[in-house]
Amino acid sequence: MNETEFRIWANEHSVPNEIVAALMKSSGLATEDTLVGRAMLDFAGIAELTDDVIIESCPFDAGFVVFGDCPNGDPIAIDVKNNVGTIHYLSHEESDGCNFPSFRVA
Repeated sequence: MNETEFRIWANEHSVPNEIVAALMKSSGLATEDTLVGRAMLDFAGIAELTDDVIIESCPFDAGFVVFGDCPNGDPIAIDVKNNVGTIHYLSHEESDGCNFPSFRVA
């Protein structure tokens, strides 16, 4: 996914412009480490994990755009609907399909 395609995806999801700008910066830091996996996601990874259905729901349904993940696979996301701009750790193991238990980290 290139920058234009990402902007189209973000626009279709009504992601605020300031968050799109921040996500575009973070995607430039995308790396993959053989020991810890991906810390920051590229454009395609952001779109894929945000729209990915996890136990009957997807992070975007709960108001989150995923931009990174932890070594254990749990997503790190930015809130785009409720507390816009706050950063959250999402516990996908504890999701009930409608809610993503999250811990605000920034």
